[in-house]
Amino acid sequence: MITPEDVRQYSEFDTVKTRQETQLKFDIVQAKQDIFKYCGHDFSDYPELPEEVELAFIKLAEYYAIINSDEGRVRGIKSESLGDYSYTIRDGDTKKLSLKSLLDEYVEDTGQKGTKFKMRVL
Repeated sequence: MITPEDVRQYSEFDTVKTRQETQLKFDIVQAKQDIFKYCGHDFSDYPELPEEVELAFIKLAEYYAIINSDEGRVRGIKSESLGDYSYTIRDGDTKKLSLKSLLDEYVEDTGQKGTKFKMRVL
C-alpha cells in the first residue's frame, strides 16, 4: 500500500529520513494494523487506495518511526542536555496522533448500536 520511500518523501524529520528500510517497513506494518482495526477492513475491496487513507498510512507510519527511534524513551530518560539545549519529558507527554478526519468515511458499520455491557455470574 505504501513504501518506506513514500514515508521518507513525506517526512520533514531527519530521524525518519535516515531510518533503515527494514525498520520503516515494520513501522508501516504497525500503522496498517492500527488502521485496519480502526476501519474494520483491510481495503482489499477498493480498486485503488483512497488518497485520504494513503495519507493516514503515511502519517501514522511516520509517527511510529519517530516514536520507535526515540532511544531516550526506550531507556526511560526523562530529561536530557545537549550543550546549551535541554529538555524534560513528563510521563504521558506523547502527543496522540488523530487520523479521525481522514478515516471516518471508511469505517465499516458493524451493525452494533446501543450500549455494550458485560454480565457476570454472582
